[in-house]
Amino acid sequence: MKKSALNHALSLCKKEGWEVIKRENPTREEETYIVKAFGYDFPAAHPYQIHLTLYRKSTSPDQKFFHMRAAHDYLWPEFGYSWNDWDERRFRAHCEGYKYIVMAGGAGVAKSHSAARIACLWWLSDPKNNACIIASTTLEALESRIWGYAAKFMDEAVLPLPIKVLKGKPPKIMRKDAREKIHGMFAVAVRQGDTDAVTSSLIGRHPNKGLMIVLDEATDMNARVVEAL
Repeated sequence: MKKSALNHALSLCKKEGWEVIKRENPTREEETYIVKAFGYDFPAAHPYQIHLTLYRKSTSPDQKFFHMRAAHDYLWPEFGYSWNDWDERRFRAHCEGYKYIVMAGGAGVAKSHSAARIACLWWLSDPKNNACIIASTTLEALESRIWGYAAKFMDEAVLPLPIKVLKGKPPKIMRKDAREKIHGMFAVAVRQGDTDAVTSSLIGRHPNKGLMIVLDEATDMNARVVEAL
């Protein structure tokens, strides 16, 4: 982290009310400072990164939501201003730890918008160990639905993210330093009649820790999707 960025990050940490301590004999320049927050010691980092780690570590739904919302507002402040009751309910449902969450509603109620932000934050909380699959009926549909939003949000975050958005066929989002293709966010086309492809697309992923699967327009997908889950 550049010195100016480090100083800005530490200033924001202090505004959060966290203690910033300078080490006496750091082994590396980037370890000169530690941040004490919520009973944990963190290496110097932007508050959004610390909030994401605390969101991942927290077992209390209220604490998970608090840290997730804080990271969300740092990365996409414009959506913090437009936060509404639907956002609140969707994010809180995610933080409750349900194994399955279904969003149903009419067009224009921001289901895809919320789902994309939740998926991005979840993966960013542990990108070295998590994998997220966002599936829709076709690659073309992916671009205009949840996957399209997720890629857009990663590109347009107001803070630099250590990720790369790869726009191949199929597209994916990976860590900049990734040397493998297991942990990332992946777009998957799940066609109605292709039963074998449906199963292999979803059950062939084995990340170190978490796997999130987001089904966009699930009612149009092959019923084998449920069996694969």
